[in-house]
Amino acid sequence: MGTQYDGPSGSGNLMVANLATGVVSTVIGMSKGDGYPRTSTLISSGAWKMPGWVAMGVTGSPYGSTADNGSNNAPVTNPQTYIDQEVSIANVDTGAVFRVAHHRSTGHYSNAPVNNYWAQTNVTPSPSGTRILVQSDWGNANPKAPVINPNASVDTYVIELQAYQPN
Repeated sequence: MGTQYDGPSGSGNLMVANLATGVVSTVIGMSKGDGYPRTSTLISSGAWKMPGWVAMGVTGSPYGSTADNGSNNAPVTNPQTYIDQEVSIANVDTGAVFRVAHHRSTGHYSNAPVNNYWAQTNVTPSPSGTRILVQSDWGNANPKAPVINPNASVDTYVIELQAYQPN
């Protein structure tokens, strides 16, 4: 699993390679209509009690992307924010994808004058796959007028999915 830019098997934020067959497939990517892969995509390990499920955090552009994703280093009119600043879950066996949260982390944004590596949206699922731990510098990016702040405090959040039931 991983992100692939301009690879021989296509481009995508979530690509999966079958190690037995060598076949590479796209779960989230250009061949699925998702546009060019966004920067700072971090994919979790699997939720070991829920085989096939992974979580994914994408910083992308705090400005939102243009339709062709060709210019995302300044505020754009009518930004498209699908994938940008999102936390998603996906099943790498079935191809099912669900958006679970929007974050406002600027993280390790590639076009920022100063990056905050520690605020990237690293995602860690619980063993049952019903909760996701994620850190973010929440509140420091508005797609129409972002404030990229390398000194923003980094907070940690727990996303509880509908399937979660406390003991």
